[in-house]
Amino acid sequence: MSVPVGQGAGFHVLVPGAMLVLLPVCFTHGALFTLGCSIYSDLRRNHRVSSADTPAKAYILEGLGTLAGAALVTFILIPLFSSFSITIAVSALNFLTCIMLFILLIPEKSGTILSYFSVILLAVTVIVLLSPLGEKIHRQSISAQWGGEEVVHYHNSIYDNITVTSQNGQYTIYTGGMPHITLPYPDIESIEERAHFPLLSHGDAKDILILGGGAGGIINEVLKYPGTYIDYLELDPELGPSEKVFF
Repeated sequence: MSVPVGQGAGFHVLVPGAMLVLLPVCFTHGALFTLGCSIYSDLRRNHRVSSADTPAKAYILEGLGTLAGAALVTFILIPLFSSFSITIAVSALNFLTCIMLFILLIPEKSGTILSYFSVILLAVTVIVLLSPLGEKIHRQSISAQWGGEEVVHYHNSIYDNITVTSQNGQYTIYTGGMPHITLPYPDIESIEERAHFPLLSHGDAKDILILGGGAGGIINEVLKYPGTYIDYLELDPELGPSEKVFF
């Protein structure tokens, strides 16, 4: 949407951008549940499933599944797999669910074009997931996303996305797509504003707490004031090890 890498997007870009990103997924997800309820109603009407199973039970199961899925994604999938791999795996599970519906609940439609199409899509997603092709597509998408900058590290923590780019010997650490730390030559104008304005306004600050970005030069600026004691905290614990590995 013609927004340079690392630049904050305005409201006129955020709204249509969010719609373009979220609408296909949200629309499909909502349609799946609605379609499932419709199929379920037909099965109950034809006495193919127990009348004791009510739509309320389906809502409860969906809520429990959402909670379990959130925990699974946050604590297991994100630390171990790329976003692309997770997306492909979820797609494969959806296609597998479609096939199971055809076999177990609506076998009269198991020989239709739609059922064969589900099998083909399941096979394609599994091949992409297990072969080097998936990682290749993932890397190509990252390169396109970062506008041709050399991406030397790309990682999703449970808190944020951490990306390190290199350009002409200068490294920039992005968190959530926004510049966080620049090394080895920091953005001195920004660092000086963050450090000196509050310290000069206070006049006699001795105990300093720096929240994030300390490795980008602000600690050196604060240490120009004699007698100061600094506590430095990164909000994302995985950002510190990344700095050690790459710098």
